Amino acid sequence: MEMHPIVGLGIMWCHPFGGQQQFDIAHVQLCVEQRCLIFQFNGTDGYGSVSSLLSGFLNNKDLKIVGLGMEKTLQKIEYDCQLTVAYALDLGIFAVEKYKKPKFSKTSIMELEYKHVGKV
Repeated sequence: MEMHPIVGLGIMWCHPFGGQQQFDIAHVQLCVEQRCLIFQFNGTDGYGSVSSLLSGFLNNKDLKIVGLGMEKTLQKIEYDCQLTVAYALDLGIFAVEKYKKPKFSKTSIMELEYKHVGKV
């Protein structure tokens, strides 16, 4: 079985301003083990240059992109940044299927790690 490098993906949204109705992405965080890169966006600059940098990375089929609430996250980065992810896994859904406990779909990464790895 082939192992894919695992990359954690998270986004943070900023509150709408200037009469906007939608929440824009404030930053995208990518983590591998204990190292993270944070791409911060300035609403006036748009997403263009960062999106082009991230596009090839997120579309790499050799990487497994993981996080919580991935359906919403993937929709948001596709809509806001025109980015798609080739191989994604929602850890909440994975934990529910593996451990047969529906509450894991609504838990935090830290709680999942503490309960199943034993360290934080």
